[in-house]
Amino acid sequence: MTVGAIELKLDLHTLPASLRPWLDALPAAAETPASGFVLRFLEDRLRLQSPEPGLGELEIDLGRGQAGYRGARARNERLVRACGVRAGSLIVDATGGLGTDAWLLASAGARVTVCEQHPVVAALLADGLRRAGVAHPEIAGRIELLGVDSRLALSRWDQPLTAIYMDPMYPPRRKRALGDRRLRLLSALFAQGGMEGRGDDVAGLLAAARAAPAARAVLKRPQRQPLPAGTPDPDYSLEGRSTRFDVWRRADIGV
Repeated sequence: MTVGAIELKLDLHTLPASLRPWLDALPAAAETPASGFVLRFLEDRLRLQSPEPGLGELEIDLGRGQAGYRGARARNERLVRACGVRAGSLIVDATGGLGTDAWLLASAGARVTVCEQHPVVAALLADGLRRAGVAHPEIAGRIELLGVDSRLALSRWDQPLTAIYMDPMYPPRRKRALGDRRLRLLSALFAQGGMEGRGDDVAGLLAAARAAPAARAVLKRPQRQPLPAGTPDPDYSLEGRSTRFDVWRRADIGV
């Protein structure tokens, strides 16, 4: 994976020690060309500034806004039902991204391991979890973040899991929506590092998930988007207006 160097504008005296390992994982300017993106630490939060006009900045807030609202009613969410979450369930979120789904699953009582392979997104997510943990330590304490390719992590996984959840990125539709702006900023970030297809390896993700020791593999997809050719039909799906959760079950994993 090639990631262009990110300009850092940080005050090391105010930067939390917990964020430093994530920032140390970023490529050095001497090793790769500059990407035009800037990471700033201002007002106790990490922010990514895009070089593209109109995309603005990205920070991750968990436990507030829509993420907080969904977390408060987590057990009613289709995602939670699709993953079969109970208190103490073990979930791998294979496509961490902005972390809202991992937060939702943890709010419902699951212990969640989040995999995010892009080092910049992983750093932003680490900061979001750090800040959310101040107000909601019990939820944040159930989330572990790994800066890895989930396909590799799953190939080495030997602990029985309740579910593996996948939400590969796909092009947003509403160009003026706030959520769309955030996704477009992420898409621009992935593109500058040659990762336009990041997370879009649906077949590879699903194959890794179905081979791992998990009672369920759960894939979120747009309602009318077909599965990759050759993919076995899911055991069932939970459908909404615009998206669906396809679920494959394994009877030999007893969790």
